Amino acid sequence: MNYQINTSTINFLTQWEFKSNKMYFDSSHYPTIGIGHLIKNKNETFMNKKLMIDILTDHEVDLLLQQDLIINLKVIDTISHKIKGNLNQNQVDALVLFIFNEGTIWNGLMNVINSYSNDYTLGETEIRTQWISYNKSRKKVVAGLINRRQGEVDLFFSKYMGRDYYNKAFTNSNGKIINNY
Repeated sequence: MNYQINTSTINFLTQWEFKSNKMYFDSSHYPTIGIGHLIKNKNETFMNKKLMIDILTDHEVDLLLQQDLIINLKVIDTISHKIKGNLNQNQVDALVLFIFNEGTIWNGLMNVINSYSNDYTLGETEIRTQWISYNKSRKKVVAGLINRRQGEVDLFFSKYMGRDYYNKAFTNSNGKIINNY
């Protein structure tokens, strides 16, 4: 199948990801640039610029995001034959957002989606539970990931409420995660 990405999905990413024209370390201390682009090695380049040391223009940041989204669409196209049933546009967008952030380590989620779309033996609650279980970075639960996963799964079920709605989980001054979902 030939999937596309909605403008609303790009807006989702720009609202949830930090945008920077130069390299920074994300909340998991991975080198990142642009709009959530993980720098894979110290010599990685884009448009003849070394991402670890050079500064990207706003236009280059946008092009890098487009490249990353195209790669994610190819991942979706590659694995879509493993998903039984047809995905609607919100479901495709939610999966692109998930893969953009998590990578392709989502076999458990895919199995739950297949059960939902194939014979409805599992329902929305099971998909939500599996989806939001991907809330860890470096084996530690992160409040921002709790919020993001909730937004993604709401988008999957066409119930997305806008970025501001999802600031319900937070880390208190003692480092404990408070979850108001």
